[in-house]
Amino acid sequence: MQFNSWEYMYYQNRDGSIPQQLWVGADAYFKTLVQTKPGYVRFWTEMETAFDEPFRSYATQEFRRRPSLPAGKP
Repeated sequence: MQFNSWEYMYYQNRDGSIPQQLWVGADAYFKTLVQTKPGYVRFWTEMETAFDEPFRSYATQEFRRRPSLPAGKP
């Protein structure tokens, strides 16, 4: 459900339906989860096709920015 929330906020921001400050905070929150929670990588790998463009590319770009984990780490 968190990815659905991020997607919803993404489109609301694009439409100008939410204050910019709300988007900035929400987007930073979700980006932090992408960077710090290995399980999110697995979810996105398995479920990214459930999300449409342009959000899919936006989120995929954030996953690509994620630092590689050391060998042997989940």
